[in-house]
Amino acid sequence: MAAPAGYGKSVALSQWHKAARRRPIAWLSLDERDHDPVRMGEHFLGCLAEVDPGLGGRARSLLGSPAPGLGDEVVDALLEDFADLAADVAVVLEDVDHLDGGPVIADLTRLVMEAPPQVHYVVASRSDPTLPTHRLRANGQLLELRAEDLRFSSREAAELVRALSGHELTGDAADHLVQLTEGWPVAVQLAALSLRGTADVSAITRFGATDRGIVDYLSAELLGRLRPELRSFLLDVSVLHELDPGLCDSVTGRRDGAELLAELRQGALFVVPLGGVSGGYRLHRLVREFLRHDLAMADPDCPALLQQRAAAWCLDRDDPGQAAEYLEAARAWGLLVDLIYQHGRPLWDQGQVETVLGWVRALPRRVQGEHTRLRLTEVALHLIAGRPESSASLLAAVERDGNLTRGEQVVADVLACGLVEVANPHRDVLAREERSLAALADLAAADIPDVLEVTDPPALTCLLHFTGAKIRLLLGAAGALDDAEAAVRTPPSTAANFLVQGLGTLALMEALANRGSAPAAAHRALELAAEHLAEEHPTPIPAETALAVAARNADDLDAADAWGDAALARAVRWRRWPWVGFILGERALVELARGAPEAALSWLRRHSELGGGPLAPMVAGRFL
Repeated sequence: MAAPAGYGKSVALSQWHKAARRRPIAWLSLDERDHDPVRMGEHFLGCLAEVDPGLGGRARSLLGSPAPGLGDEVVDALLEDFADLAADVAVVLEDVDHLDGGPVIADLTRLVMEAPPQVHYVVASRSDPTLPTHRLRANGQLLELRAEDLRFSSREAAELVRALSGHELTGDAADHLVQLTEGWPVAVQLAALSLRGTADVSAITRFGATDRGIVDYLSAELLGRLRPELRSFLLDVSVLHELDPGLCDSVTGRRDGAELLAELRQGALFVVPLGGVSGGYRLHRLVREFLRHDLAMADPDCPALLQQRAAAWCLDRDDPGQAAEYLEAARAWGLLVDLIYQHGRPLWDQGQVETVLGWVRALPRRVQGEHTRLRLTEVALHLIAGRPESSASLLAAVERDGNLTRGEQVVADVLACGLVEVANPHRDVLAREERSLAALADLAAADIPDVLEVTDPPALTCLLHFTGAKIRLLLGAAGALDDAEAAVRTPPSTAANFLVQGLGTLALMEALANRGSAPAAAHRALELAAEHLAEEHPTPIPAETALAVAARNADDLDAADAWGDAALARAVRWRRWPWVGFILGERALVELARGAPEAALSWLRRHSELGGGPLAPMVAGRFL
């Protein structure tokens, strides 16, 4: 169903929903925030769970990667669940145009194109979605409804006018209305509402053919007739995306939001039901835009104040995503910066790195430039998301601008060392490690900016040692084992993932030195990861790699295969390219131990096939 706003797509879907009660229907209404793969995935799986609580269970456990889209593992798990369904299920995806050009559209395409016969999709969009509809059309698998199908005829327009206003239109008057509005359902609805309370049915002819004419008429003939209390309420809540009684009361300072919303719903005045089972409402878009304009004209500062109240209400209910939208609309940049600082780490832990980056991008460059801590946070977020080029260029800009405090320079050095997770290191980065370790010896915690809650001195010391160990390993430089041992000796008191990293890195160095203590350290790291981290977290990569190396050392090639495959899947998923190359080299050594040089070469070729770039110096020297 593809048609512009105001063509009644949601109404038509709701009516169909009521008429199809016997068929299970999963309903997902999308918005601008669903470009984030994790958020969209959680909402998609949530609507499926309303149909069948067991549907999508395994896929839910796989969510959390910042890789573009949902990921093949999530899609494969969902398709397997769909194939096991005993009865037909319909999946409604409303406002899919919000995903066009986004990272999840390719996975949505797979879910649609590879769905078994018992799964049916109903897609509503303001424009043709970026889906291969031509293939479905050619296979006779597509039913299309467009604006011309939803446009009102003269008979339908006359019926709506009679239902909403009690007036009977002549055939000529109905034709005139349809001609002026081109059958646009929302315009016909507003025209019908304007006739309430007047005996002059000829007023219908004063409608213009443009949106502006409808808004002008709305102001003079309809909103002007509302009692002041209701009009004031509508003006204030026009800044809201959705109308929740509690949110309305918080924004307006009233206590009768539920009663006023009930009055608006009863009178069919400007309130549109949201699709699905939420039972919520929103203002009609055309009316909302008019009211917002009217509100700003009366008091230019009022909309921002109301939006900040809405943001505070959302934060009280643990919805930082919605709060960020209101703060962005209010241009409350200082409050948005504070929100990034306070909620960036929890969302990172949930895998929603793209959401936090979206908040940072919403800030004007001027504001970003005023906050070195914010700029360092953005570097860290790109690093976590596996974007070494963005991290490196942003970090270079921060250092180029100068005037960094000693604490800020330490964080910059640590982030530069952390690039070893996603990009091959340069030898000069070792000087950063040594400089930062020396600085941390006499810096107080208060002197170091808090970046995602992982930059206290013990955490930074641990991080520098285990990243230093990896840098020395990949460069073929001496001291990797010493750094790994130091990382374990100085674990931070809070971040469990740092201890997992330290133990895993130590285990890898010990395995490469063929020490028998390597498996114990690796297994301890994996135990901590299972206890404290999400299943798909990237931190266990060194421990899994260590167990692959240790198994090869012990001539247990099947175990080496298993641990190597686990580490490789995790590294590819999180785009840890230096470690993808290292693990592929280990897989090649296993094949050489089997006497299969051609198979070994095929493993090494996969690095370039995956887009990982050149191998690190140590990897190239050791394996090629």
